[in-house]
Amino acid sequence: MGLATTIMGAIAWCFYVVAVCVRVPPFLWLLVSLTLVATCICEGLTFKFFSTDMCNVTECGLGTSSKCSISACVFWFISALMTCATFKDAQDRKAEQVGGGQDGEP
Repeated sequence: MGLATTIMGAIAWCFYVVAVCVRVPPFLWLLVSLTLVATCICEGLTFKFFSTDMCNVTECGLGTSSKCSISACVFWFISALMTCATFKDAQDRKAEQVGGGQDGEP
């Protein structure tokens, strides 16, 4: 799960770098938002290890890296919400451009 989190996070980062230079269609913002939600879920699933037999034999606890992983999971979720808001904004801008910016005129 850690590798999947890293790959999806790198893809989202590359998208943000490209989005600074190029106008991207709204559906890509939604796709990246869903990718970030999947990244959040994969980050959270790394804690599934604590319920295994290996962890029950040894005494597992939340160390520094576990706490960083929890905060990363929260930040992935926050970035997914913010990207979803950007999707809504991009969708509104596209609808305004298609409408020609006319206020209710045919």
